[in-house]
Amino acid sequence: WRDWSSDVCSSDLNWNQVVKATIYTTRLDWFNRINAVYGEYVKTPYPARETVGVCELPKKARIEISVVARQP
Repeated sequence: WRDWSSDVCSSDLNWNQVVKATIYTTRLDWFNRINAVYGEYVKTPYPARETVGVCELPKKARIEISVVARQP
């Protein structure tokens, strides 16, 4: 998560500019944990979000996040 967060910030964007996030995970039983970490980075007003359970992700990842952000 921290690696991805730094990618957003290095693009001159920050979490306040995220308007939609899609979280893909192979571990839906981690939902509460994912939610807790997400809450450390994303504050109100929360962007639209969806969490999708998938069978497999590239490179054996367990979580993948896609965001749409607006530039100021």
